[in-house]
Formats: sequence, structure tokens, C-alpha cells
Amino acid sequence: MRINSVEEIGIWVSNWKKGDASAARKLYDSCSKASYNSILRIVGREDIAQDLLQETFIQAFNRINDLKSSKTFPSWVKRIAINQALQYYRKYNPIKEEEWIIEEHEEIMEEEISALNQLDIGDWLKIIEQLPPKAKLVFQLFYLEDLKHEAIAMQLNINISTSKSQLQYAKNRIKQKLLNNNVH
Repeated sequence: MRINSVEEIGIWVSNWKKGDASAARKLYDSCSKASYNSILRIVGREDIAQDLLQETFIQAFNRINDLKSSKTFPSWVKRIAINQALQYYRKYNPIKEEEWIIEEHEEIMEEEISALNQLDIGDWLKIIEQLPPKAKLVFQLFYLEDLKHEAIAMQLNINISTSKSQLQYAKNRIKQKLLNNNVH
């Protein structure tokens, strides 16, 4: 699959604003996979992820005039996708502050980070899937969706310290799996 240039995306956004339906299809085709993967990581169900992806693009196309720069369409639509997924998650997985795992953890050393970098993607996915759901969600939002603790805390309605603790908890669980050679 060919990666579309920023210029192409800008032209498609402009054409969509003028009513060209084929431009909407091109925008969908160029951005749907990344958005779908982000949604799926958060909700964990393919059927729900498909539905939320459709809602994401309906919302994006309805609000296309809110887009400041047509060149930022891919990141803008991905942000809408993440917000859709988090809304779904909050609705069907109510989170109470006391349910989060709050512990003190030691920091991961540089040599341990090096060991993490040696894992292939399949091993990473197995380890991440074994994390407790809330720690997994924070880990994914922080590392895969590149959200900061402030944004995670706001989206999940938790304290920033809880977000940080969950991330540290997830990293330590991953470390334990590696040290025990228990990837599977």
C-alpha cells in the first residue's frame, strides 16, 4: 500500500469540502487503518472498533470545516478516533479511582530497556495483552497513541499520579515477564 503525501491529502480535503465524494473515499482509505488500530487497542473488540471507525469518519466529515490545516487531516482524524474509543471505554468500563493499582515501583534500567528493544512485535503484543486492563490502557495511550499523562488523566477521569502509577506498573509487569522469560 502506497503512503499518500501531505499534498495529496490536502487536495482531497479541499475537494471533499467542494462536494467531491470520491475525495472522501480517498481520505478514508488513506487514514482508516491507523485510526482503526488505535480504536482496537483501546476497546479490544473488532466489531466495536469497526463501528467506532465509521462514527469517527462520520464525525470527521461532518466537521471537516473545523479542520485548521488540511495537511493535518490524518492526525486530526486519529485524535477523533481515540476520543471515540475512550468515550466508549468510559461508558462500558466505568472506572473508579479506587480500582486502579497504586503501588511504588522501581525504575527500569537502561540495559532492561535494551532487552525490550530486542523483542519482536509478536512478543510485544503477547506481553501487552497480558497486562491488567487499566494498566494496559494507560500503557497503550502513553506509548502507542503518544498521549501525555495529563491528557490520559483527563480522558479517563483519573489523577495524573494514577496514570503515572499505572504506566510504571505496566512497565514493571513487562520487566517481570522478560526476567522470567515468560513471554508466552
